[in-house]
Amino acid sequence: LKKHHLGEDHVKVADTLSNIGEVRFTMGELDKAMYAFSKAFLVKKTILGENNLEVATMVNNIANVYVEEGEVDEAIKAYMEALRIQRAKLGDDDIVVASTLLNLGDLYVKKEDNTFAMECYQQTFQIRVQQLGKQHLDVAFVLEKIARIHAGEDDIESAI
Repeated sequence: LKKHHLGEDHVKVADTLSNIGEVRFTMGELDKAMYAFSKAFLVKKTILGENNLEVATMVNNIANVYVEEGEVDEAIKAYMEALRIQRAKLGDDDIVVASTLLNLGDLYVKKEDNTFAMECYQQTFQIRVQQLGKQHLDVAFVLEKIARIHAGEDDIESAI
């Protein structure tokens, strides 16, 4: 109905497509989720420009689908693009940036690239401490990930 009244290239149509993508993703219908997110991405990029936070959200959603499909390299590319936009619009110390860095760290762990994973986790840690405080559960969560990398490298002293 929105598409009929507003046309295909309208932000509200893209928002609806994004919502459909979220539902499809939750249902495990990854191909349909990717289709909806990709269409929403194209519309938003065309209307809002490629450096818009809503575009970054669409790229992030596409990355999430890639993760579920096991397409680690494609997910990394998408998260890196979302991160670029987020940093440009929100700055390096925003909690949204930290979440994307955490996702990247997880992917680098899957690739067994602990150097990049650790870099992402340490940046996440710094942002979360700054934004949430040392006692926040999300800070402990990323510390656990850092400790796991140290433990996996038999660096028990650093893991503790």
